[in-house]
Amino acid sequence: MAAALLAGRVRDCLRGGLVPRVPVGRWLSLHIEGTGSLYSARGCVRHRCHAGTTGHGPTRKGAWFGRLGRFGRSLSNVADAHGSSEWPYGVTLVTADARGAGTMANVFVELHGHEVSSGKLEIPTLEFLRDSIEECVVTSPRDIGELQFITVSHDDTGEGSGWLLERIAVHDRHSDTHFHFACNCWLGRSDSGGSSGPTSLQLSPSLVISPGDEIGGELSGTQPGAVADSSGGSGLAGVGGDGGDGGGGDGGTGGDVFVPATGVTIGDSLTASAQAASAAALVSVMHDEPLTLRHSAMALPVPAPRGQQQRKGRCARQHGHAGDDAYVVDVSKGACLVGVADGVGHWRHKGIESGQFSVGLLNAAWEAFLDHHSSGNDDDTHSNAAVDASDLLAVAFEQVRQQGVQGSSTACLLTLESSTGLLRAANIGDSGFMVVRDVYREAEVVFRSVQQEHYFGYPFQLGHHSSSDCPSEALTTNVSVLPGDLIVVGTDGLFDNVTERGIIDTLLAEKSPWTAAARVAESAFWASMEKTSDTPYSLTATEEYGMPFYGGKRDDITVVIAEVVTADHIDIADKGTRQRQRQRQQ
Repeated sequence: MAAALLAGRVRDCLRGGLVPRVPVGRWLSLHIEGTGSLYSARGCVRHRCHAGTTGHGPTRKGAWFGRLGRFGRSLSNVADAHGSSEWPYGVTLVTADARGAGTMANVFVELHGHEVSSGKLEIPTLEFLRDSIEECVVTSPRDIGELQFITVSHDDTGEGSGWLLERIAVHDRHSDTHFHFACNCWLGRSDSGGSSGPTSLQLSPSLVISPGDEIGGELSGTQPGAVADSSGGSGLAGVGGDGGDGGGGDGGTGGDVFVPATGVTIGDSLTASAQAASAAALVSVMHDEPLTLRHSAMALPVPAPRGQQQRKGRCARQHGHAGDDAYVVDVSKGACLVGVADGVGHWRHKGIESGQFSVGLLNAAWEAFLDHHSSGNDDDTHSNAAVDASDLLAVAFEQVRQQGVQGSSTACLLTLESSTGLLRAANIGDSGFMVVRDVYREAEVVFRSVQQEHYFGYPFQLGHHSSSDCPSEALTTNVSVLPGDLIVVGTDGLFDNVTERGIIDTLLAEKSPWTAAARVAESAFWASMEKTSDTPYSLTATEEYGMPFYGGKRDDITVVIAEVVTADHIDIADKGTRQRQRQRQQ
């Protein structure tokens, strides 16, 4: 059964245009039914952390910090396999739930005391899987005293060696003290198109629990190094807490926004230098001039196989579609709306046109957006306050279902509040967005959404079928944007084929917001047709399937590039455009 499932998923990759290379060997493991645990040949306990996990396997909804009793009992079983030592330390490593997050590289931890360190200690695990918790015991050859900080690293070997480490816990078994370290950073090359990082990081503890401390059941609230999101939605998609109704973890509830302890720019999270911006996103800050967007958009259909009719598209300023993709942009009501949707093409095998669902979903969201602002004509404050993107998504989904539209689609909706610069986002599936600051200087990605998937190649989606996901499962985010920021919104046809760096390089070469979307979409198109290059999708497929892949993913591509500007800037630009048009007519 497992072999048939793997073969089917590999066939899906081949249909997407990926080219397999020589298979590579994988470690063998034994899956214990009912426990959710995998036991590797080297005696290290591992847990797969999926939504709804029960039993002794920890879940991702805040349980990792709080269930220290289970943590200690699990390590005591593993310690027997390693023998006793005078200075044993229990180590737990949490790999993030994001594409390409796992690694097959050899991982090392070095424990640092006041004056001495343990030296590099290898973690006895052959592979760190996406969305998993690894528990083991390492022994220091010397007494380091009280733990001050740690260094975590890997040797950058093997296919897909990049590793998105979420957090680490160290249990000093001699003093029975627990040290928790937040990371949320890529070690090495990003395997999902995000920004890469160094292969070695130093981390200081964000939480220390001594034997006499009372921790109660599960820890909740804001831990050191975290920024609370008053809306309940997670500002760092994929790191969930127990409070609020927003997205986080495995598409469940969100609570805290964890910020990396280092200054490394990473994909799927906030950078350390963006902490002030993310905190400001939670507070209404009045700008001297209202903010708005000037944008360009482009949608390209996937080339049809030989002998089949080519599907066409339409690109206009406010609305557009191509194949199963669609987009909508509205900047005329004080608040701004940007949305993209990607219909699931497999419905065509059942005679259903998913492009109608994606177009209908965005049209319904646009109508709800207009209704919200038209109802506030007598109240300027109301009319300039952006409706929450998650509310728009829920209203739009209910409307298309009532209309009987069939199919399913991913979706990413963003609203910008002109008076405060607060960008609200609701993202379900593998479409997404990123915010780039100082693009023509330092070009820092201050935020990037994460793909929301049940597993690789099966994104969350809204549809007419009974197994459809719900709008409440969307990952919600609040980000404070500034004049000059560029917001890049796209379907998976963009982010599966072009890295963050590739998008930024294209923006630097183009420099005009009016044609930027066309150039970025063009670069994604040519990358999707490649058969020998590495792309974010091929790197992730290599890791997920255990055999190397090259090439792009052939898919519909939709891109919206929106620059944050002040309203008076738009007025001046429009006036200059009208003058140039009159001069040409004369």
